[in-house]
Amino acid sequence: MNSILKSSRQVMGAVAVSMLCVGVAHAVAVPGQGTWETTLQARDLDGILANGPEAYYDTALNLTWLADANYAYTSGFVSRFHGPGGNMVFGEALQWTGDLDIGGVTGWRLPTVEVGPGLVVDESTSELSHMYSVTLGNTSSLTNTGPFLNLERHKYWLASTESFRAVHFNASNGSLDALHVFKDQPDLVWAVRSGDVGRAIPISSNAPEPQSLALALVGLTLVGFLASRRKVG
Repeated sequence: MNSILKSSRQVMGAVAVSMLCVGVAHAVAVPGQGTWETTLQARDLDGILANGPEAYYDTALNLTWLADANYAYTSGFVSRFHGPGGNMVFGEALQWTGDLDIGGVTGWRLPTVEVGPGLVVDESTSELSHMYSVTLGNTSSLTNTGPFLNLERHKYWLASTESFRAVHFNASNGSLDALHVFKDQPDLVWAVRSGDVGRAIPISSNAPEPQSLALALVGLTLVGFLASRRKVG
Protein backbone atom coordinates (compact mmCIF):
# COMPACT_ATOMS: atom_id res chain seq x y z
CA MET A 1 0.00 0.00 0.00
CA ASN A 2 2.80 2.40 0.92
CA SER A 3 4.58 1.67 -2.36
CA ILE A 4 1.37 2.40 -4.27
CA LEU A 5 0.90 5.70 -2.43
CA LYS A 6 4.53 6.61 -3.06
CA SER A 7 4.21 5.82 -6.76
CA SER A 8 0.95 7.74 -6.92
CA ARG A 9 2.63 10.77 -5.38
CA GLN A 10 5.40 10.51 -7.98
CA VAL A 11 2.87 10.42 -10.80
CA MET A 12 0.93 13.32 -9.33
CA GLY A 13 4.20 15.23 -8.99
CA ALA A 14 4.86 14.65 -12.66
CA VAL A 15 1.33 15.82 -13.43
CA ALA A 16 1.92 18.99 -11.44
CA VAL A 17 5.18 19.67 -13.25
CA SER A 18 3.49 19.06 -16.60
CA MET A 19 0.66 21.40 -15.69
CA LEU A 20 3.15 24.05 -14.64
CA CYS A 21 5.06 23.71 -17.89
CA VAL A 22 1.87 23.98 -19.90
CA GLY A 23 0.82 27.08 -18.01
CA VAL A 24 4.20 28.77 -18.42
CA ALA A 25 4.51 27.97 -22.12
CA HIS A 26 1.09 29.29 -23.10
CA ALA A 27 0.20 31.75 -20.35
CA VAL A 28 0.60 34.83 -22.54
CA ALA A 29 -1.33 33.66 -25.62
CA VAL A 30 -4.64 35.40 -24.91
CA PRO A 31 -7.62 34.47 -27.10
CA GLY A 32 -9.96 37.38 -27.75
CA GLN A 33 -7.33 40.05 -27.04
CA GLY A 34 -6.36 42.04 -30.11
CA THR A 35 -6.98 40.99 -33.71
CA TRP A 36 -4.29 38.30 -34.03
CA GLU A 37 -6.72 35.41 -34.40
CA THR A 38 -8.19 36.91 -37.59
CA THR A 39 -5.34 39.01 -39.04
CA LEU A 40 -2.40 36.59 -38.69
CA GLN A 41 -2.07 33.63 -41.06
CA ALA A 42 0.41 30.80 -40.49
CA ARG A 43 3.10 30.31 -43.14
CA ASP A 44 5.45 27.40 -43.79
CA LEU A 45 8.91 28.42 -45.03
CA ASP A 46 10.99 25.24 -44.79
CA GLY A 47 8.64 22.85 -46.60
CA ILE A 48 7.98 20.77 -43.46
CA LEU A 49 4.42 21.24 -42.25
CA ALA A 50 4.88 18.90 -39.29
CA ASN A 51 7.15 21.31 -37.39
CA GLY A 52 4.64 24.15 -37.49
CA PRO A 53 4.81 27.63 -39.02
CA GLU A 54 8.08 29.53 -39.34
CA ALA A 55 6.25 32.79 -39.97
CA TYR A 56 2.90 34.58 -39.84
CA TYR A 57 1.50 36.81 -42.55
CA ASP A 58 0.00 40.02 -41.17
CA THR A 59 -2.95 40.86 -43.42
CA ALA A 60 -3.40 44.29 -41.84
CA LEU A 61 0.14 45.48 -42.63
CA ASN A 62 0.99 43.20 -45.57
CA LEU A 63 4.05 41.95 -43.68
CA THR A 64 5.42 38.53 -42.83
CA TRP A 65 6.73 38.19 -39.26
CA LEU A 66 9.03 35.42 -38.10
CA ALA A 67 7.15 33.11 -35.74
CA ASP A 68 10.16 33.24 -33.39
CA ALA A 69 10.63 36.79 -32.09
CA ASN A 70 14.16 35.93 -30.94
CA TYR A 71 15.26 33.70 -33.80
CA ALA A 72 18.81 35.04 -33.50
CA TYR A 73 19.12 33.20 -30.20
CA THR A 74 17.43 29.94 -31.19
CA SER A 75 19.38 29.78 -34.46
CA GLY A 76 22.68 30.08 -32.59
CA PHE A 77 23.74 33.64 -33.47
CA VAL A 78 26.67 34.92 -31.37
CA SER A 79 27.25 38.66 -31.17
CA ARG A 80 30.85 39.84 -31.43
CA PHE A 81 30.16 42.19 -28.54
CA HIS A 82 27.50 40.49 -26.41
CA GLY A 83 27.85 36.76 -27.08
CA PRO A 84 24.85 34.43 -27.42
CA GLY A 85 21.31 35.23 -26.29
CA GLY A 86 20.01 37.19 -29.27
CA ASN A 87 21.29 40.59 -28.16
CA MET A 88 23.23 42.51 -30.81
CA VAL A 89 24.33 46.04 -31.68
CA PHE A 90 22.52 47.97 -34.41
CA GLY A 91 25.06 47.21 -37.13
CA GLU A 92 24.85 43.51 -36.39
CA ALA A 93 21.05 43.71 -36.45
CA LEU A 94 21.09 45.21 -39.95
CA GLN A 95 23.51 42.60 -41.24
CA TRP A 96 21.84 39.64 -39.54
CA THR A 97 18.40 40.44 -40.92
CA GLY A 98 19.82 41.24 -44.36
CA ASP A 99 21.64 37.89 -44.51
CA LEU A 100 18.74 35.84 -43.14
CA ASP A 101 17.67 32.93 -45.33
CA ILE A 102 14.93 30.59 -44.13
CA GLY A 103 13.95 27.87 -46.55
CA GLY A 104 15.20 29.98 -49.43
CA VAL A 105 13.18 33.02 -48.33
CA THR A 106 15.35 36.13 -48.13
CA GLY A 107 14.65 39.87 -48.02
CA TRP A 108 14.19 40.10 -44.24
CA ARG A 109 14.68 43.42 -42.45
CA LEU A 110 14.09 45.30 -39.21
CA PRO A 111 10.61 46.67 -38.50
CA THR A 112 10.49 50.33 -39.51
CA VAL A 113 9.16 53.61 -38.13
CA GLU A 114 9.28 57.22 -39.34
CA VAL A 115 11.27 59.80 -37.39
CA GLY A 116 10.45 63.47 -37.91
CA PRO A 117 12.19 66.76 -37.04
CA GLY A 118 13.68 66.88 -33.57
CA LEU A 119 13.91 63.08 -33.59
CA VAL A 120 10.20 62.82 -32.85
CA VAL A 121 8.99 59.28 -33.53
CA ASP A 122 5.68 58.94 -35.36
CA GLU A 123 4.20 55.98 -33.49
CA SER A 124 1.40 55.59 -36.04
CA THR A 125 3.99 54.48 -38.61
CA SER A 126 5.66 51.89 -36.39
CA GLU A 127 5.10 48.35 -37.63
CA LEU A 128 6.06 46.87 -34.28
CA SER A 129 3.83 49.26 -32.35
CA HIS A 130 0.88 48.15 -34.48
CA MET A 131 1.72 44.50 -33.82
CA TYR A 132 2.05 45.15 -30.10
CA SER A 133 -0.99 47.31 -29.43
CA VAL A 134 -3.47 46.48 -32.19
CA THR A 135 -2.75 42.95 -33.37
CA LEU A 136 -1.88 41.60 -29.92
CA GLY A 137 -3.97 44.11 -27.96
CA ASN A 138 -1.30 45.01 -25.41
CA THR A 139 -1.49 48.36 -23.62
CA SER A 140 1.02 49.37 -20.95
CA SER A 141 2.55 45.91 -20.55
CA LEU A 142 3.14 42.73 -22.54
CA THR A 143 0.25 40.44 -21.63
CA ASN A 144 -0.38 38.72 -24.96
CA THR A 145 2.16 37.22 -27.37
CA GLY A 146 -0.42 35.58 -29.62
CA PRO A 147 1.06 32.66 -31.60
CA PHE A 148 4.64 33.95 -31.48
CA LEU A 149 7.56 32.32 -29.69
CA ASN A 150 10.13 34.12 -27.51
CA LEU A 151 8.50 37.55 -27.60
CA GLU A 152 10.23 39.04 -24.57
CA ARG A 153 9.84 42.06 -22.31
CA HIS A 154 12.95 43.61 -23.81
CA LYS A 155 14.02 46.36 -26.22
CA TYR A 156 13.94 45.59 -29.94
CA TRP A 157 15.76 47.36 -32.75
CA LEU A 158 13.78 49.40 -35.29
CA ALA A 159 15.05 51.31 -38.31
CA SER A 160 13.77 54.66 -39.54
CA THR A 161 12.42 54.65 -43.08
CA GLU A 162 13.90 58.09 -43.76
CA SER A 163 17.25 58.43 -42.01
CA PHE A 164 17.84 54.78 -41.10
CA ARG A 165 18.27 56.06 -37.58
CA ALA A 166 18.08 53.40 -34.92
CA VAL A 167 14.99 53.41 -32.74
CA HIS A 168 14.19 51.33 -29.68
CA PHE A 169 10.86 49.61 -29.18
CA ASN A 170 10.40 48.57 -25.57
CA ALA A 171 8.21 45.44 -25.44
CA SER A 172 7.85 45.84 -21.67
CA ASN A 173 5.52 48.82 -22.07
CA GLY A 174 5.17 49.52 -25.80
CA SER A 175 7.20 52.75 -25.79
CA LEU A 176 9.44 54.11 -28.57
CA ASP A 177 12.66 56.09 -28.25
CA ALA A 178 14.94 57.70 -30.84
CA LEU A 179 16.47 60.44 -28.70
CA HIS A 180 18.68 58.38 -26.42
CA VAL A 181 19.67 55.49 -28.64
CA PHE A 182 23.24 54.23 -28.64
CA LYS A 183 23.86 51.89 -31.55
CA ASP A 184 26.44 49.86 -29.62
CA GLN A 185 24.05 48.75 -26.88
CA PRO A 186 22.48 45.26 -26.90
CA ASP A 187 18.92 44.88 -28.19
CA LEU A 188 16.90 42.01 -29.62
CA VAL A 189 15.76 41.64 -33.23
CA TRP A 190 12.40 40.51 -34.62
CA ALA A 191 12.78 40.06 -38.37
CA VAL A 192 10.00 40.98 -40.80
CA ARG A 193 9.60 40.84 -44.56
CA SER A 194 7.38 42.93 -46.79
CA GLY A 195 4.56 41.03 -48.46
CA ASP A 196 3.24 37.50 -48.10
CA VAL A 197 5.74 34.66 -48.44
CA GLY A 198 5.70 30.95 -47.76
CA ARG A 199 3.05 28.28 -47.98
CA ALA A 200 -0.28 28.76 -46.25
CA ILE A 201 -0.90 26.30 -43.42
CA PRO A 202 -4.55 25.31 -43.03
CA ILE A 203 -5.60 25.37 -39.40
CA SER A 204 -8.64 23.33 -38.40
CA SER A 205 -10.97 25.11 -36.02
CA ASN A 206 -11.55 21.76 -34.35
CA ALA A 207 -7.86 21.09 -33.65
CA PRO A 208 -7.13 20.83 -29.92
CA GLU A 209 -4.92 23.49 -28.36
CA PRO A 210 -1.46 22.48 -27.04
CA GLN A 211 -2.70 22.86 -23.48
CA SER A 212 -5.53 20.41 -24.12
CA LEU A 213 -3.20 17.88 -25.71
CA ALA A 214 -0.80 18.08 -22.78
CA LEU A 215 -3.58 17.66 -20.23
CA ALA A 216 -4.98 14.69 -22.14
CA LEU A 217 -1.55 13.03 -22.19
CA VAL A 218 -1.12 13.57 -18.46
CA GLY A 219 -4.59 12.13 -17.79
CA LEU A 220 -3.93 9.03 -19.90
CA THR A 221 -0.64 8.48 -18.12
CA LEU A 222 -2.32 8.59 -14.73
CA VAL A 223 -5.14 6.29 -15.82
CA GLY A 224 -2.65 3.81 -17.24
CA PHE A 225 -0.64 3.82 -14.02
CA LEU A 226 -3.66 3.21 -11.80
CA ALA A 227 -4.86 0.41 -14.08
CA SER A 228 -1.48 -1.31 -13.93
CA ARG A 229 -1.43 -1.07 -10.12
CA ARG A 230 -4.86 -2.72 -9.94
CA LYS A 231 -3.64 -5.63 -12.05
CA VAL A 232 -0.59 -6.07 -9.83
CA GLY A 233 -2.73 -5.97 -6.71
